[in-house]
Amino acid sequence: MLLTEWKTEDALRVRGDEERARGMQLGITQGMRQVAVNMLNDGVDANTVARYTGLFIDDVLRLQY
Repeated sequence: MLLTEWKTEDALRVRGDEERARGMQLGITQGMRQVAVNMLNDGVDANTVARYTGLFIDDVLRLQY
């Protein structure tokens, strides 16, 4: 088994990278929700909205109301 020493700086860098990736994914999801709301407001049906945004149909239906 290979043992590696972790420095505090390394651990913080990895954690920061993970948090940044998580934040970017959250931003993308929020953006797609806003696009879905805009599409729904323009009369696009929920199934089409789900297909184009990648959101689950249940999530799109919740945004309708």
